[in-house]
Amino acid sequence: MVLVQRKKNGQKIANVEATEKEKHQTFMQKHIGPGFSWRNALILIVVLFTLSFANLTRPQRVLQIGMGGGATTNFLANMPVNLSIDTVEIDPVLYDVARRLFDLTENERVKVKIEDGAKFMERAVSEKIIYDSILLDATGSDEKYRYGPAPLFSRPKVIADLSKSISFSNLDSREHRVLQIGLGGGATTNFLATMPVELSIDVVELEPTVYDVAKKYFDLTENERVKVKIEDGVKFMERGVNENAQYDSILLDACTTDVKEAALCPAPVFRAPEVIENLSKLVGSTGVLSVNMFATRDREAQQEMIESQYQTFFLKCFSLRFNVEQKMLFCSNRKDFSWNGRKQRILGNLKDFDLRMRTNLHSAISTLNE
Repeated sequence: MVLVQRKKNGQKIANVEATEKEKHQTFMQKHIGPGFSWRNALILIVVLFTLSFANLTRPQRVLQIGMGGGATTNFLANMPVNLSIDTVEIDPVLYDVARRLFDLTENERVKVKIEDGAKFMERAVSEKIIYDSILLDATGSDEKYRYGPAPLFSRPKVIADLSKSISFSNLDSREHRVLQIGLGGGATTNFLATMPVELSIDVVELEPTVYDVAKKYFDLTENERVKVKIEDGVKFMERGVNENAQYDSILLDACTTDVKEAALCPAPVFRAPEVIENLSKLVGSTGVLSVNMFATRDREAQQEMIESQYQTFFLKCFSLRFNVEQKMLFCSNRKDFSWNGRKQRILGNLKDFDLRMRTNLHSAISTLNE
């Protein structure tokens, strides 16, 4: 939703209106299937990072040029990943607004500097400072540069400084491989793609229409880190197993639109024993599988049946309820993998996230999974 301000009868009024993207989100929910909302995607990311990606051996250095309202800074500051964040903002007014109205995070992990971003980069280059990720969100005041980057950051000298400041090789932690089966609107993919951690993401989607909508209306990310393949997920997995592929995390969000099925997610083909076995092989001894479970009737019985089917091929499984209708199943072949063992850490990370982002993820998860 967007806040729209306008004048009516000489008075300022504000309305919350649906954007074109949200209208198409409704279209996807009705015609493509019950995939993940942005809220569920956020919960999933926090849980996954707690389970899979939080054990990096050194702090990941992030440079953010252009602060805005501070939402990105707060989001990064509360992810359960070891990050060291330098935020550079040229306008002190923006900084004051972010502090007073949006609870901007500043602590030992997050350092905000009010100065010229280009000069900051020049100094970083001269001091041989290297960043794992740089987020450039500096727009110009001129209308034609409203959507950025500002003209200054298009100059060859500044671009060269940016390239010198980025570390393209992470010597202390290996690249983490993620397989996402089922694209939906692309919310989970986009959240993962923005994380300043070395992730290599393979996304497999059966329906070209879903991909087209995600690209056109939801700004789906595709780059050297994110590869989207339009093909059958089951065949993709079979090929992966034959090639001895291994993933640190697999996200299964593939649903059926057949209303005769009591359980829409995962689709029936992903409940076949040979398919579940391939999923277990692809995560190996240390990876984590996440399965979206959604049923329209006989909800508890259907979700328990699915959990039992997956438990047969994994060492440990547990499920978390994300809302009244939807559960997420997490499975791994790690001996120490359990909800009770990670409960406090996951809930603590969600609570920290809520405090800064003004969401209610912690309450939802803790209440629904008592």
